[in-house]
Amino acid sequence: MRTLKAHRDVIDRLIARHEGRIFNTAGDSVLAEFGSAVEAVRCAITIQDELRVRNAQIAEERRMEFRIGVNVGDVLVDGDNLYGDGVNIAARLEAIAAPGNICISGSVFSLVKNKLSHDFEDIGPQLVKNIPEPVPAYRLTSSTSETNAAGIDRRLLAGAAAGIVLLVGIGGWAIRTYQSTQMHALPSQGSVVSVAPNGAGKEFDGIWEFQLSGGEYCPLKSMTFQRKISNGTIATVDGRVIGSIDRDGKFRFANRSPLNQNLMVESQGAIEGENGQGSYSAVGTPCRGTYQIRFVNKLSG
Repeated sequence: MRTLKAHRDVIDRLIARHEGRIFNTAGDSVLAEFGSAVEAVRCAITIQDELRVRNAQIAEERRMEFRIGVNVGDVLVDGDNLYGDGVNIAARLEAIAAPGNICISGSVFSLVKNKLSHDFEDIGPQLVKNIPEPVPAYRLTSSTSETNAAGIDRRLLAGAAAGIVLLVGIGGWAIRTYQSTQMHALPSQGSVVSVAPNGAGKEFDGIWEFQLSGGEYCPLKSMTFQRKISNGTIATVDGRVIGSIDRDGKFRFANRSPLNQNLMVESQGAIEGENGQGSYSAVGTPCRGTYQIRFVNKLSG
């Protein structure tokens, strides 16, 4: 609670400095509106930078990381509350952002891309809950010096959702705590998938290398990683079981995205001899990609 209060003091102060208006708060949530897209994104970047410094000064178990999503859209103002798809989209973008990072909509990107000298990576259209059309999304990749920019007379929504996903439905830039006490729709890190050894024998036992090739809508275009196969189960190299393989070499496994722990990636394919092929999809997004697989070495012991 002390850490949360200190972080909230930072968030509230920076929102005020960047001429934002806080509409609603509940617990560790904040909903704020800005008259300028540029100022809202500047505010988001400054918040993450300052909280990163503060987290480095406290014990690891007390650190809190926040996600930020920013969107421009029409809203309905009702007293101290904001409503509308513009707010809901911002909340969904928050869920896509990685802890400590920022995700903005395509509409925000079009307004700030020539006014801020920060790098944004196109992560493709995102399918989000209760929004019929995919939402173009971008994530911040680095913070560099900014160019001066005049204010933009647009309403930009910024809101917050708690780690227990209390306000995801109404949060704008939904700043979410990311701790061991979080609750969300996806299973916990230790229970991504439940499998049991299926008697595949020793023919596939060993360390296998997966060479990933990302599709058009995937932020990761290439990556190489390893998986451990033992007695019909597929695990990460540190031993966490995430899937299974049959006697005929067909396999399935599921794990969280290395870029966004709130996204599940499902993989499948087949191994024959010392090589294999597979494919994957990021659940709820248009991201699709492929794997080339090869045997690396036998299991020790």
